[in-house]
Amino acid sequence: MATAPGFSAATFFRSNLKLASVSSAVAQPQLPPLMANTLCPNDRPLALLPVRLETRFFAQPDRSSQLRVRIYPDKIHLDSHEPELLPGELEWGRHYWEQDWRAGTDAAARTDAWRQLADRFGAARAAWIVRALAPVNATQHPKTPVPAAQPLPNAPQWPPVNVVDDGHDAAWRRAPFARLLPDRWTAIVQSGGHPVIAVNGADIRRPLAAGPDPRAPVAQVPDDQLAVDDGMRWMVDFDEAEKAGMALRIAIPAPLLAAGLDSLFVLGTVSGSDTETAAQLASLLDAHHYTDGAGFVRTGTPTNNSADRRAGYDSSDDGRTQSFGCEVDFDPSTLDAASNALRLGQALGLPGGQVAPVLGRLPQAAEPQDADVRATNNALWPASWGYFLSNLAGPDGSGLTPDHIAWARGHFLDHVRSAGPYAALRCGRQPYGILPVTSLDQWRPRAGDEAAQSRDTWLRNLLVQLRDGAWRPQLGDAARLGRRQPADPDADLADVMRTDAVSSSYGTRAVLGRHYLQHLRAFLGEDLQGSGFIPMHDAIATGVLQRLGLPWRPRLTRAAYADLGFGVGSPLVQAGEVSPWRKLEPDYIAALLAQPSIDALIAMRPDPADPDSASSLLQTLLRHALLRELA
Repeated sequence: MATAPGFSAATFFRSNLKLASVSSAVAQPQLPPLMANTLCPNDRPLALLPVRLETRFFAQPDRSSQLRVRIYPDKIHLDSHEPELLPGELEWGRHYWEQDWRAGTDAAARTDAWRQLADRFGAARAAWIVRALAPVNATQHPKTPVPAAQPLPNAPQWPPVNVVDDGHDAAWRRAPFARLLPDRWTAIVQSGGHPVIAVNGADIRRPLAAGPDPRAPVAQVPDDQLAVDDGMRWMVDFDEAEKAGMALRIAIPAPLLAAGLDSLFVLGTVSGSDTETAAQLASLLDAHHYTDGAGFVRTGTPTNNSADRRAGYDSSDDGRTQSFGCEVDFDPSTLDAASNALRLGQALGLPGGQVAPVLGRLPQAAEPQDADVRATNNALWPASWGYFLSNLAGPDGSGLTPDHIAWARGHFLDHVRSAGPYAALRCGRQPYGILPVTSLDQWRPRAGDEAAQSRDTWLRNLLVQLRDGAWRPQLGDAARLGRRQPADPDADLADVMRTDAVSSSYGTRAVLGRHYLQHLRAFLGEDLQGSGFIPMHDAIATGVLQRLGLPWRPRLTRAAYADLGFGVGSPLVQAGEVSPWRKLEPDYIAALLAQPSIDALIAMRPDPADPDSASSLLQTLLRHALLRELA
């Protein structure tokens, strides 16, 4: 995803197959002919939405196999929103707006009006009713309360709305549909690290029901069959799924089956103009907002219940105060350019006039998550990357200059985000991370900008060297199912479950300079050079740099770590719970900024003998970073 007037929607999933060990029999095959086709122009950003795959192999008489693949849309694809209003919703919606206008700017009275509507229809549906019936003369909303006995100086003028008056007043009138699916699926099988088979499925049925239709006739079926209507039969019948474009059959030749299959990719794109597709995405996000709910998720929010923490999703809303703050009291037109809503809307290419209405009333929409992370990067730079580059790497031996380090700092502040540049988006209870990616191999500076982006080109080349020379060779050690040979899925699963996405503990070790270490050992009667310690240490310290083709010898290669390590036992941020609703206690950031001199900052060093002066890891790093920045 990227900033553009629009985007093409694509959906993608990868499934690991691993039938057998990969052999050289399939090394460097020709690309399947289907992969020569162009899915979309390469200057258009793609929004890749996830789906779920189910696979099964069927043995064939000729010793080949047929791989059957079923694709199911993910939560974000589903649309159960019914935009038409029922007569009761129309009546209560107009009543709400009349009460809201009578309340003027009285927050308590406006909350009461909202609570009455939300208690009757639920906050999500009530929000849609309020939006659908928003008076067209909103600028005439009274500024002061109007008593019930008095007529409104300017009555609300209602917009045209579609009302379903079928005598049933049923809130559920149609089946949920899967939207923004591609035109058709393309499945790609890999073996030996290369694509070897690619097949297309049938055109995907539109509309595609993803649940039961309340108005479908009830069919009489035997007791051993599922009673499903024709629209959703594809969900339980493979042949129907294949006709609907949601299943594929892939013939796997016997030699390829023996060689082993690595993985299966399933992807596709939606045809149509970027503007049209972006508008469909906006409509789909609206559908979630006004049915199962949507919102931005704070960084670090747990997504599942665990022994020590509950998941961050909570549907409770005491007194309807939270939903009132988002849906009624907040004005989306006041969103800042750094807000979660405007940044994500721009990245997704949503039409400019739709960003605020679609995303502006979601929880955390106005939060400037990216600006907060940038400020953290800036504050900790002198004690982290800045210290590493200027001191541990050093200018001598690495070629680093103050200008190089200044450029690295600017790049770090502008582009590096530990949790990604955009806040995660929640649809119902399902969070979705928003991660923009591009091809490292195919990246090139714009024509004419080669000189201006020379450092970006250097960084790109360094990252390619690190990827191919240091990171990818270690992929075999990553925790995953199928890592152990012979297979031990229980132990593999335990390793995966023990792995977290963030650091759970920290440690420290002393670092000793080369001369200090040599003199210390010489005092004890040991010659580190003659014993071979120094040559072996040099080989280890510079080995990675040599493999990467980097003629560097930074300061760190001439130092040695002490064997004894110490765990960091202090809290990371503060003792007790860390949450957006609990401020720092005490506010050590304000205390650091209030110090009038370097001497005063130095005097703030914690006293090891005084437990009350103990500081958190963040507090210590911020103090050290501030001292270095001032120095």
